[in-house]
Amino acid sequence: MSIKNKPRHPEGNGAGAEANIRKIPGGDTIFDVMESFDGYGQRDPQWINEQLEKSLIIPGVEIPRPDVVLHVGRGELTRGSISGGIGKEKGNKSTNAQIKSAAILCGGIDILRPGVGARRVLVGDTEQGSYWGSLSVDRIRRLTGGKGLDGLTYLDLRVYDPGDRLAIIAAAIERYTPDFVVIDGIRDLVNSVNDEEAANELVGKLMRWSVEYNCHIHCILHQNKGSQLANGWLGGALSKKSELVFEINKSKESDEIAIVTALLSRGLAPEPYGLRRDADGLPYIVDGTFLTSVASERKAKAVTPATIDDDLLRAVLSRVVPGNGMTRTPLIMGMQQELEWEGIKLGQTALRPFVDHCQEEGILRKEKPEGSKYPHYFLVKGQSC
Repeated sequence: MSIKNKPRHPEGNGAGAEANIRKIPGGDTIFDVMESFDGYGQRDPQWINEQLEKSLIIPGVEIPRPDVVLHVGRGELTRGSISGGIGKEKGNKSTNAQIKSAAILCGGIDILRPGVGARRVLVGDTEQGSYWGSLSVDRIRRLTGGKGLDGLTYLDLRVYDPGDRLAIIAAAIERYTPDFVVIDGIRDLVNSVNDEEAANELVGKLMRWSVEYNCHIHCILHQNKGSQLANGWLGGALSKKSELVFEINKSKESDEIAIVTALLSRGLAPEPYGLRRDADGLPYIVDGTFLTSVASERKAKAVTPATIDDDLLRAVLSRVVPGNGMTRTPLIMGMQQELEWEGIKLGQTALRPFVDHCQEEGILRKEKPEGSKYPHYFLVKGQSC
């Protein structure tokens, strides 16, 4: 196989010298061998060589840092990259994307600050439909205070097939040249999140579009149940190729707050922040100091033996402890069930201090019956209710 237009090394790396096309044993070039791979025969060797030249990173040649589309505290979302927003169902993933979009449109919200020249946003909503999508648009409008809305393009893609959704998003990127693209439901751009080939192809297209159209593409996807991993092969491909992956889930300290954390980051990771809604339903950013105070407040309000009246404990134990006593583990399990009936939910580990407290207060006594391997707990006489 003859190779025309052999590539040359760029200037500064042996300029003017013909590239060495290595021969495979038997006299074939690498192009002859590669033609046996599916799809490779459709590629022109000249085109391959041109792309090879474009792909070279030359020692000593400075490559400019990509422009920032959005600063997230100390973190950055840049042009020519993709990112992910993952979390459990109804964990405020879309809310996180909406407040980021609004920040770009209006010039900044709290720690979210647009980069120079970033003002156009495209949202491809695959899930909500026109009515709920209109509420999202209105939320963005209110977050911006009405500023920069001419830079917003919002698409309702719920009724289309996966391939059509992707084609419409591609056409919208080309037409509106957005700086920031949100795909709210990337899972709906493929037939299955567990199709490895489709997942790699889709993520590859998004990476290419982010470069070709000089934008940043943010993709929203669910997490697997019981883990922090994004859903399926698609989630794995997205996480590996993303500049930054945000995890957005409800706070354990308060259902009113969603915590946004940088789960994976290629550069400097933004510090965690929270999202909370005001009286009008608009999200606002809660910083780490407030999140710490919420956790401390919850800890301060934790249920301890000192926070429950001894009379209630006596009543609970009178329904749990039989006349011949019981060992510690069944006692704790019984207390857990009875306290739950009283509206107090505690784990078995948290209940251990309660047993000690009841001993100290003379509600329970501990002794080892004759012939028994383990100590038993008995309700002290006169304390049953």
